[in-house]
Amino acid sequence: VFKESQAKERGLEEIEKERKFLEREIDYLSFVVNELQELDVKDGEEQELAALRIDMQLKEKSKVLVRDIYSALTDNPIDAQILGVQRIINRGDKDAVFSDVLESLEQALVHLAAATKTIESKMRDDEFIDIDAVEERLFAIRALARKHNIAPDAIPSFFKASALDLASLQSKIIAEENLKDDIARLSKEYAALAAKLSSERKSIALALEEKIAGELGYLKMGGAIFKIEFQNLSLDKAMSSGLDGVRFIASTNAGTSAAPIEKIASGGELSRFMLAIKVALFDKFTKPTIIFDEVDTGIGGMVADAVGERLKFIGKASQVIVITHQPQVAGKADNHIFVFKHHKDNNTFSNAKYLSGEEKLEEIARMISGESITDVAREAAKELLR
Repeated sequence: VFKESQAKERGLEEIEKERKFLEREIDYLSFVVNELQELDVKDGEEQELAALRIDMQLKEKSKVLVRDIYSALTDNPIDAQILGVQRIINRGDKDAVFSDVLESLEQALVHLAAATKTIESKMRDDEFIDIDAVEERLFAIRALARKHNIAPDAIPSFFKASALDLASLQSKIIAEENLKDDIARLSKEYAALAAKLSSERKSIALALEEKIAGELGYLKMGGAIFKIEFQNLSLDKAMSSGLDGVRFIASTNAGTSAAPIEKIASGGELSRFMLAIKVALFDKFTKPTIIFDEVDTGIGGMVADAVGERLKFIGKASQVIVITHQPQVAGKADNHIFVFKHHKDNNTFSNAKYLSGEEKLEEIARMISGESITDVAREAAKELLR
């Protein structure tokens, strides 16, 4: 829960860091998308409009001619003149010649009406597409393309890309709110789990204190006090291990107050505390092999012998490898490995050698007396090995 919460908090921090940038981009893209959506340019529209404009420009001369013809027909109506002539003839004598003229004039009126109708139809066709409207839209499309530094035929794809970018940025803002909700939920869940863990931890701590106290008795520290102290941490100091600040406090001498173990214990006492903790937790963390590197530092005599006994006790359940300079500890071992160095051709080599029974005796005697091994040291070594 802690790791998930941390990940979401990092995600929230990233969004909050770029919040101003996101808002600026969203404002800009919203304007762009609305502008593009309003113009609603179709694929290939600019090319179609350009071709239509050229075609209409070529037809403009024809349109002027049609308008002039229509104007001539309508500004000085020829049909009115023909009708006037017909009225004059009708007032005169019924001459056969005039009858032919009337018939010709009647046909002229029919042909004139047909010509006028044809011209009117032609005018309607030419005016159906407004070249001004075509040019206005064409120029608007080209201006928008220049504004965004793209080709006119790229406007539709640019609109789609801008809309997708806008949706992506808006989703980040939405994600921010979702992250806040998730973090609040995880914080409550974490607090509940941390409280449960703290309760269980404090209960186990009492049992562990009793176990360690018993082990300290075996290690000649029966008068020592070992306590596990808890400090409740605030949520802003939360860790993956919970809300407990844990420290080990101890008093190694009767009458002295307890203090953090690392401040009051000597090197030898720290070694024994460490061994006591290892033994107390042995059933929880059983390993095939356990290595103690100079766990007997700073001790000797009876204390070293007691440490050796506890190490041998652990050795009944696991393989225990001990690096030691204490003959009392080495004497408890089932097997002995002698580690030494030698020099050759300006190089240093480390070696390890299993020791036989006699070699064990000699090495433990050397640990007791130094380089010059005495008979007394050998007797002492025999006693330790027994």
